[in-house]
Amino acid sequence: MKCVGVIRKVDSLGRIVIPKEIRKSVGILDGDSVEMYIEKGGKIVLQKCSEIENYNLFINNYIKTLSESSGNIVCLADREKIISIAGCENEILGKRISSKLLGVMEKDSIHIARKSDSRYIEVVDGMENRYEHQLIKPIVFENKVIGAIIMFSKDRNKAMTEIERKIVETASIFLSKEMI
Repeated sequence: MKCVGVIRKVDSLGRIVIPKEIRKSVGILDGDSVEMYIEKGGKIVLQKCSEIENYNLFINNYIKTLSESSGNIVCLADREKIISIAGCENEILGKRISSKLLGVMEKDSIHIARKSDSRYIEVVDGMENRYEHQLIKPIVFENKVIGAIIMFSKDRNKAMTEIERKIVETASIFLSKEMI
């Protein structure tokens, strides 16, 4: 990462402004949470937080339960990476999401596609289309898309049904309410 040396004065209320160029380079948007902590030697570190990732243990158990009850692969993404996955190997865990997934998330509607369909997207850049079906539902908190629930099926003969659609929609609504 390019080192940007910017000096800012602290105002009378203890606030500083993070320059637009720095916010843009690390993906901090208006309303995003930023974690602050002090490292050894007194260095103050600011780090963008994922609203979803703050609930890590609960989320992992919830995603595992969704996978077990549906018989499908289920994963959860925030706006940057895959933060939880169940029902398969964890090779995409922690991987950066694709711009196509971010585009689907921004539409704030359910996305269902079959592998052979032109609407099928790579969830992570470079991830081959190894799953037969995908179902994606954004998670919206305070009118802002903060992530998505993604369900995959490996079975060519098992298309996503209304049941899977309802499971993913319910999970999206539930997780958005958990952010309160």
